[in-house]
Amino acid sequence: MKLAYRPEIDGLRTIAVLAVIAYHLEVVLGGMQLLKGGFLGVDIFFVISGFLITSIIMSEYHSPQGFSLGNFYERRARRLLPALFTVILFSFPVAWYLLLPSQLEDFAKSVLSTLAFGSNFYWHIGLQEYGAESAQLKPLLHTWTLAIEEQYYIFFPLILLTIYKWCKSHTVTILLALLLLSLQFAVYITPIDHSFSFYMLPTRFWELLTGSLLANILYYHPKAKNDTLLKKAMPFIGLFLIIHSLFFVDFESNHPGFITLLPVLGTALIIWFGNRDELFTKVLSSKLFVGIGLISYSLYLWHYPIFAFGRIIESTPTWQNKVLWLLLTFAFSLASYVLVEQPFRNKRVIKIKLFLLTSAFMTAFISLTAFSMMETGKAQEIDIKAEMHKRLIWGDGFEVCQPIRETDTLDHRGCNTPADKKNILIVGDSMAPDATRIVGNAFPNFRYIISNCGGCAPMTPKQAAETRHPERFKKISKIRYSKDALKGIDGVIIMTLMADPRYIEAYVKHLKNNGMSNVIIFGNYIKVKDKVSDYYLKHNNQKSVEKLVKNNLFTAEKFINYDTLMVSIAKKYSIDFVSIKNDACSNDSDCPIFIADKPFSWDKHHYSVEFSRHLSKAMKESLFNTWLGSL
Repeated sequence: MKLAYRPEIDGLRTIAVLAVIAYHLEVVLGGMQLLKGGFLGVDIFFVISGFLITSIIMSEYHSPQGFSLGNFYERRARRLLPALFTVILFSFPVAWYLLLPSQLEDFAKSVLSTLAFGSNFYWHIGLQEYGAESAQLKPLLHTWTLAIEEQYYIFFPLILLTIYKWCKSHTVTILLALLLLSLQFAVYITPIDHSFSFYMLPTRFWELLTGSLLANILYYHPKAKNDTLLKKAMPFIGLFLIIHSLFFVDFESNHPGFITLLPVLGTALIIWFGNRDELFTKVLSSKLFVGIGLISYSLYLWHYPIFAFGRIIESTPTWQNKVLWLLLTFAFSLASYVLVEQPFRNKRVIKIKLFLLTSAFMTAFISLTAFSMMETGKAQEIDIKAEMHKRLIWGDGFEVCQPIRETDTLDHRGCNTPADKKNILIVGDSMAPDATRIVGNAFPNFRYIISNCGGCAPMTPKQAAETRHPERFKKISKIRYSKDALKGIDGVIIMTLMADPRYIEAYVKHLKNNGMSNVIIFGNYIKVKDKVSDYYLKHNNQKSVEKLVKNNLFTAEKFINYDTLMVSIAKKYSIDFVSIKNDACSNDSDCPIFIADKPFSWDKHHYSVEFSRHLSKAMKESLFNTWLGSL
């Protein structure tokens, strides 16, 4: 069977790519995001890819020349690699100029993972949440979809050829079974590990297989045999399913899963029953839709790095910024389609030897450049890491007991609690050491016992079981809530980074129920979206760093609201609340960023040693007015 060109499929590509672009552009109308389900455009692409790839394999397999795996991989490489290389090359100088050291290292790693067809693994491990705010600043995040398709291109032909060789008559049944297994796995794993489900091939396999299954069905049952009524109705039903999903499905849905059936089945119905006499097929086959569809791959490649670099330059983009990004995306995409995609896909223009040599050279050059960027980013951070390590050296002229390293269960019962010293228990997440240095410098005659755990605020074992790290958090929670936890303790100080107020209230209630009335809750200071050390390395001018920090604060309102909630808990249980911001800042907008030529933090929120010592002096009077002053 000769593989006929179907212009409406290019039209479907247009819908898919414009939906993805609109979603990433974050167009808001009337206070609502336009196409909040635009991320599902990727799933439309997956179905189209599965259909076209399988159609090509089947057409060649049944031709007199037969199917050549080498030729298949060559065509896929010609289709994907030249434009991808071009986007990466253009991104290098922009990344070098704009990105901070840690961002540059991250970008270089993402380049290498992209070249290895494994960026979905990289983003699953390193980023986790696709919808997170930081994801918008990752120029090559979108390559996870290419990785899935590339992995599919590598393995699926081998699977299909094996089926054809041993059980060809059961092809549809086997593909359907694999599809259903993959869909069921996605439905099962998405609530458990959304990152894995989102980025990995096993949970996306069924979407590509939908297209592959459809290709097999249409090969053995051509559209001419389909019912006329179905050919009229099904494309419109498919259109409805796609439009509904793009407008009304949001990212918080259990996707991929049953909800993803909407765009997947919608795409399949349009491909299956689309015909020249049907209105919607005519629209999809129009010059405008086909024209955008032809450059859809370049549009997809270019839009995300342009948007990401744009947001790095302007963190709160205006609609004028977004229009400019859009124009640049179309301009670069059209240029790369004409100058790169078309020539490299033409075997008569770019011979196989030249293509292989060019690809090998580009792979080597891009890899070496990425390694160089990565090492540059690392080298710049060496001195900063030494500064950051200083805050984890306990004891600053006062006695500190940290029985076991931070990542283990910190059972303070392993410390001696002599009667001749007052013992203060510091409980919190990774901010607890900062509280220890603040209080310890103000009251050096006390003995301090640290119960800290990265990301683990004081919470009940039941609450810990519902977190992302249940086993680790339950372990320390059981110790914190044990009957001997407060033995020999004269007072408790709680410090966390904006923990869930329910956790703090439950722990305070536990302390009060067990006779501990000497309790202080510390407020928060500020948090920055990027590492302060990156600003420090990139712009060693103190005023520039201060400006960058103040322009990139992480939702200051949330910190104010958190402190307000902590005050209400303190009043409810008759304990003390000490505000760090009130003593550190002269007003809400004038909070010190540098102390003794050192920033308040080397990362995003943990205090530098110099800043903790400064806070100890600034907060001494407030601390003295609590029970600490009367011990």
